[in-house]
Amino acid sequence: MPRITQYIRVRANRAFTLIEILIVVVIISIMIAISYPSVSKLYEATKRNSVAMEFIGLCRYARTQAIVKQHDINVFVDLKKHEYWCDLREDLDPKQDPSKKSIIRGSSKYSNKRKGNNMEQRHTLDKGVSIAEVSSAKSQVIDKSIVSIDFYADGSATAAVVVFQTDKNGVTNQIAVEILRPSGVAQIVTKPKEEENE
Repeated sequence: MPRITQYIRVRANRAFTLIEILIVVVIISIMIAISYPSVSKLYEATKRNSVAMEFIGLCRYARTQAIVKQHDINVFVDLKKHEYWCDLREDLDPKQDPSKKSIIRGSSKYSNKRKGNNMEQRHTLDKGVSIAEVSSAKSQVIDKSIVSIDFYADGSATAAVVVFQTDKNGVTNQIAVEILRPSGVAQIVTKPKEEENE
């Protein structure tokens, strides 16, 4: 019997006490509390960059479709609803049916009365992400809240800058996407320091 008692004592000495477990839990909690702000900032930056990259992808797709189909393709940005979409439909030929002619506002055509039903789905931004501003020619503004970015058959586009922002705990961070006129290329640009501090 003495051997069994000795084995039980050795095994009992290997277990963790309640105090040791509580100390480990407290240390882990402190580490999480310290790292949370940096992880939160990283998450917000990733969310902003993700939205910007999705928009750039849509612009690249629109540019490619404009070149392949040899007609203008429009990307619309709605500032009120915080969404954007690509319209691939061709304009109706007014000679075929003058009553269904597209409405022309500025240089952009925006109408539901277009040939075919090939329109990309709308991309609505997640909660906490919004479109802060769109800088483009005045002729590209439709109905005060919708801005059109046109991609042409030669690969060029209307110049524009779309600024996405995230708001969390009163802190606003922005990322800008610029569409270059001669090449139609969309790219992320950094805002000057003076604009960031304002």
